[in-house]
Amino acid sequence: MAAGRPSGWEALDRQEVFFNPGELALLAGRTGHAKTTVLLGLLVNWAKAAEKDGRDELLVFYSQEEAEVRIYHRLCSLLTAASGSGWTANEVKDFLRGGPGSRGKGYVWNGTEDALNKARETLRKWENRLLVVHRSSWTVEDIEAHARKVAAQYNVGAVLLDYLLRISPPEARYDRRDIEVSTVARRLKALAVDLSVPVVCGAQ
Repeated sequence: MAAGRPSGWEALDRQEVFFNPGELALLAGRTGHAKTTVLLGLLVNWAKAAEKDGRDELLVFYSQEEAEVRIYHRLCSLLTAASGSGWTANEVKDFLRGGPGSRGKGYVWNGTEDALNKARETLRKWENRLLVVHRSSWTVEDIEAHARKVAAQYNVGAVLLDYLLRISPPEARYDRRDIEVSTVARRLKALAVDLSVPVVCGAQ
């Protein structure tokens, strides 16, 4: 089995917190406590590492909550923050829709247009490295089937999902909500084993 994947964040990596192939990792937090941002941060860190090491792999991100375009805005924001510019996702959205004047003549943007353009260029370069899928109605079975189909065609490096409680279990009768959630988690664990990749899922 391949070695565990470091997060790309020095503080975690020093503690030897790795994401191992065949394992399901849950990133838990309360509502509004940046679970999506952390998951997308992992996505960015792993894409950078794959590019640096010359690895031909595809990172798959399933969003049950936010559309692909919103994930794009968030990724742009993260990449500009890494460069020290610091665009917010909402600023990226407004600027791309309406240009410099979209928030009024007196508005001062957090980052530079050059930093945003560089972020967009990076994402264009990563078109074959990142696959973002938003299907809010998909069950865990739909996600499994799609991930297996993708893995049959590409070298999948990791699967990330946002987030556990929004993913519906297979159709059946469940007496309690916790049984539904544990059923989904078991299926995601099985997916990690079958694909031999880390599966990382946000959870409340």
